[in-house]
This record gives sequence, C-alpha cells and structure tokens, in this order.
Amino acid sequence: MLSEDLSLVGFTLAIQMAVGLLAVAAVFEGWVVLQNHQGANWAVLVSVMKTAFVLLVVGNLSCECGLS
Repeated sequence: MLSEDLSLVGFTLAIQMAVGLLAVAAVFEGWVVLQNHQGANWAVLVSVMKTAFVLLVVGNLSCECGLS
C-alpha cells in the first residue's frame, strides 16, 4: 500500500511541475511578444519544453511502476 501512495505522490509532483513549467513558459512567451523581441530566447523555451516532457514521462513511469 505504501508504494502505491508514493507512486501517486511522485506522479502528482512530476505532472504539476511540468504544468507549472509550461505555464511559466507561456507567460514568458507572452512577455517576449509584448516587448517585440521577435525570435528572442527560443533556446530557453525549447529547453523548458524538453524539461517538461521529461517530467511528464517520469511522472507517468512512476505511476506505472508503482501500481504493477
């Protein structure tokens, strides 16, 4: 029972961190557009999206591994 609880906690934390990163990236993108910095800091946004993707995968794997 404890491993199922920990897997759910890991899943929740990883998914929420990914959602938070994507929300910050969206706000940052809006700020860049408002400041008329066309094409600036795309490397930062791509790295944030890659990190969010890794967190989503880790969250899903933690849930799958804990329930089996």
